[in-house]
Amino acid sequence: MNQTAASYYVEENDIWGLPQKFKDLVLYPITIGQVELKTLLYKIFCHPKNYIPDAQIVRMSYLKFLVYAVQSTIKDGDEGVDGWLSTFFKGVCRTDNAVLRWEKRDGVPASAFDSVQFFLVVNGVSYTERDFKHIREIVLQQNGLSIEYVEDYKPDLEEMLHAIPNEMTGAQFKDEVTTFCALNRCLIDDIKDYTLVQFHEHFQSLLMLQTYELCKPVEWTSPTKIKNPVPHYFTPLKRQGRYDSILIEKDKYIQKNKAVFE
Repeated sequence: MNQTAASYYVEENDIWGLPQKFKDLVLYPITIGQVELKTLLYKIFCHPKNYIPDAQIVRMSYLKFLVYAVQSTIKDGDEGVDGWLSTFFKGVCRTDNAVLRWEKRDGVPASAFDSVQFFLVVNGVSYTERDFKHIREIVLQQNGLSIEYVEDYKPDLEEMLHAIPNEMTGAQFKDEVTTFCALNRCLIDDIKDYTLVQFHEHFQSLLMLQTYELCKPVEWTSPTKIKNPVPHYFTPLKRQGRYDSILIEKDKYIQKNKAVFE
């Protein structure tokens, strides 16, 4: 997260599901029951702009990139970038007043992409393209993602990522929700107001606890030393990178294949 966005961000708010603020903008975290907002989160904020090898696109602000580049890829019948932004910010800001506005810049040739500047307007307050850069990073962070996660996109690794089962042996989000409820002996309605971050971190901690309780006794009673000890359930949770599930750290790879390097 860049320094400006980080200066507004209060990490403890994520624990309690409280909103983050940027200037006058109050941004509530998305809950697991807000399916439309979760879909829009990916549609709006998760395009790896810097991956595209075009100098003009790299120079664009992210908001301008959405309007000029992403808009052109939207299929007929979809409401488009302006509709996405309006719906999303009405939801996360809990307001009926959120729109995308633009105005021409004086003295700039009409053919230049920066001849128009765009603003996100929420409750009558305008946020510039530069502001939107910081808003994007805050929104990603408070919903369990990050700018690094998005911009780390690599086509070859992405193909591998989707070609193999995930860590939950191929489980989908609905399977995680039902498993979470089963382990906690609660109903789905009981957790629909969990934020995405709360659900993910609670679920991961729950799995660590279950693994510890099941495997630690085996480790204690094993006649031989266990190569990879079971981590304690108090081990701090680490936010994973985009490809952590399919890549191996250099030191671990060398250790695993040390015969090759001797």
